[in-house]
Amino acid sequence: MGEGLQQLSWQNSGLMAFGAGLLQNPVMLVSLVLTLGTTAKKGLDLLCIARRERASGNHCLWFPNAFFGISILMTTLYFAMRMLMTQLRDGHSLNFNASPYEGCVEFPPELQRPGE
Repeated sequence: MGEGLQQLSWQNSGLMAFGAGLLQNPVMLVSLVLTLGTTAKKGLDLLCIARRERASGNHCLWFPNAFFGISILMTTLYFAMRMLMTQLRDGHSLNFNASPYEGCVEFPPELQRPGE
């Protein structure tokens, strides 16, 4: 589970570093969609396990499984939103330390791609 979340982080950061949108990077787009899908499936699988454990009366295991399943799904949603917002922004870079409307990153001219 942890490798999927790390991969999403690296792929999103690499996409922003490239400075182009998802449609200009079809390989990155396919990789990000597959990683998002498999990571979300892992979170859903944990929620199904938690539901089964709770129905069987095993209260020691249902809460951790539900907690981590929800955590994985929320983190996957975060990366999906981040991916969408980097596509919508002009510079294709986003800083989530600020509000989404003020989160655009302005790169110095020497770091910008030629022609921008």
